[in-house]
Amino acid sequence: MKPEIEVCEPEIYPLGETAVIVRFARSMNDEAHDKVKALDDYFKGRDAVGIVECVASFASLAVVYDLAATQNHLMQTKSSLTPFDYIAGLIKRGLENSASFEMEASREIVIPVCYGGEHGQDLEAVARHCRMSPDEVVKLHAGGTYRMLFNGFAPGFAYLAGLDKRLTTPRRDAPRGRVPKGSIGIGNTQTGVYSFATPGGWNLIGRTPRTLFDMMRTPPSLLRSGDTVRFQIVSHEEFETYIRPNAKVEIRLFRGGLPPAVARLNSATDGGRKPASKQVDDFCKRSIVMCL
Repeated sequence: MKPEIEVCEPEIYPLGETAVIVRFARSMNDEAHDKVKALDDYFKGRDAVGIVECVASFASLAVVYDLAATQNHLMQTKSSLTPFDYIAGLIKRGLENSASFEMEASREIVIPVCYGGEHGQDLEAVARHCRMSPDEVVKLHAGGTYRMLFNGFAPGFAYLAGLDKRLTTPRRDAPRGRVPKGSIGIGNTQTGVYSFATPGGWNLIGRTPRTLFDMMRTPPSLLRSGDTVRFQIVSHEEFETYIRPNAKVEIRLFRGGLPPAVARLNSATDGGRKPASKQVDDFCKRSIVMCL
């Protein structure tokens, strides 16, 4: 008998003065995440006054809004609503309409992965924990079909659902101070891809040469919520062939400061819009908040 999945009536509550949380469940499950994605896609297709962006999580959506713009709109319309009540009203309207709203089509993204060795330092530890050989771990992991849940922790970090239960492995007791960009990890019942070189406590089993987050790309994140993700095994030689030309580009960009597109946004007011570096900084902070 399958365990009962907990999906509750949407809860709407404030997150500080500039965001509202809509929570659909208290645990991760596909039904709740479908509702998150439907509401997220609904707002993406509308220019709602005050709303800046939406940030998806496992079973909740953060609706971020501009407090000053919202207050100004309420004053102009002579509304007695508070900014929270106004945004909550937009969310409730979205919930009523998102059930019949056509979501973005799912894409299939193939990510090449070099497993084990220097790129997968924890592969053997995972194999021991799961009581199988490293080759069996690789076969199971690369043979799976995953669903992209959301980007979090760091911009572009991909949280993926669909890990074979036989590969469930607890996070490391001592997180690493630096996990290489592109590392593929297992943390409990999930697998994920590190978009940047950051600290991390997931078990590293491989690494991809693909860039998951690039400010020169539109949109910057390679993966989006709802995507189907598959991993393709590549050799060490294939990995090096793929990454070598990309490394030169990245070094040039970082040594030269902000990419040109970001620098242009930084020097322009753009109608009161935040500088790009501030936008990225705010996104990082929100991503971390949503993952805690």
